[in-house]
Amino acid sequence: MYLDVVNPPVNLVSDNHNETFFDPGTLDFETTYYWQVIAMDEHGASTHGPVWQFTTGENTPPDVPIIDGPSTGKTMVGYDYIFVATDYEGHNVSYFVDWGDDKITDWTEYVPSGTEKVLTHMWSKQGTYIIKAKAKDICGAESDWSEFEITIPRTRTSSILWYQWFLERFPLLERLLNLLI
Repeated sequence: MYLDVVNPPVNLVSDNHNETFFDPGTLDFETTYYWQVIAMDEHGASTHGPVWQFTTGENTPPDVPIIDGPSTGKTMVGYDYIFVATDYEGHNVSYFVDWGDDKITDWTEYVPSGTEKVLTHMWSKQGTYIIKAKAKDICGAESDWSEFEITIPRTRTSSILWYQWFLERFPLLERLLNLLI
């Protein structure tokens, strides 16, 4: 049996094949293949069958990743985010994440399709950030971007804490206020 990308096929892929099926293994996407069977009997007589052809389909990208994690937080605290994307051809996937604060996580190691990938990030300034992520399969097909918003609110200083700090620094004023109250 011959299988090749040229017509007529010249690549012998199976010699003395006795089965009614053949598994060629992994084939390239969007490629036309030609195959031909040459039958031989026990006396060495052979017959060349016709050349057949087929074209493999295109590689579809993974779905856009689902991003899950907290939507609010504090500065300088690391938060875990879960990324998960499905590749319907079953290819492993990698993730690229833009955290919205001029920091990125470049393509991660590949994980099985549909498996959660946990990444941790912390923001150093208050604000509202858009986390953007995309997935790529092992064949290089990339998904569109998905987005998730997180707000890091301004830290408020309590006036009571300021008052306590002030009285600790000026103990005579504390005594005077205690006498007046």
